[in-house]
Amino acid sequence: MEINASTAGVVPGGLNNTDQIKLLVCYLLKSYGKLSRETIVESAVKDGLANYFEMHDAINNLLSKGHIIESETKDFIYLQLTDSGNTIISQLESSLPRTVREKATKAAMDILTIIKRERETNFEFKQENNSCYLYCTINDGNLELTTIKLLVPNKETADIIKNQLIKTDPSLVFHSVVALLTGDIEAFTEYFNHAE
Repeated sequence: MEINASTAGVVPGGLNNTDQIKLLVCYLLKSYGKLSRETIVESAVKDGLANYFEMHDAINNLLSKGHIIESETKDFIYLQLTDSGNTIISQLESSLPRTVREKATKAAMDILTIIKRERETNFEFKQENNSCYLYCTINDGNLELTTIKLLVPNKETADIIKNQLIKTDPSLVFHSVVALLTGDIEAFTEYFNHAE
């Protein structure tokens, strides 16, 4: 295919054609139904599959042609395929390299997992009596599982803990505490192995 897109930040084997980049956008929306613009762009840029600006241009082009639409809920602005976009990707999906499809799908899944964890975990940093604390509330949907209060030396350490917890899965903290308190370490080991 003709190279007609910027390749800045794109790894060998990535996309350098505007039509392929548009197909990638449609493919991700076909795979997940509804995604935010940021999730789509990050899914491609994360592993160098496409150029950041080319991804935004592709989304804008698909919106202007009516192949995708933007919708909004109370707290989420998302994109989704229209019938014409669905037809296009159904007919041309195989022209998108398989490795690109697989990497983009995995990247999107990773991003959505992080977003879900961030929504289900609340963090609050407080200074009390000359000490710093990080409060971490772990939820499962609307159900509050636990709140943990950690003494931390400073805000920077609190941010490191917060980022690491989101990255590794906050529910592991809850399950490990329950396992330790009940003495059922075997159940935690099973859960931990399944979570990986």
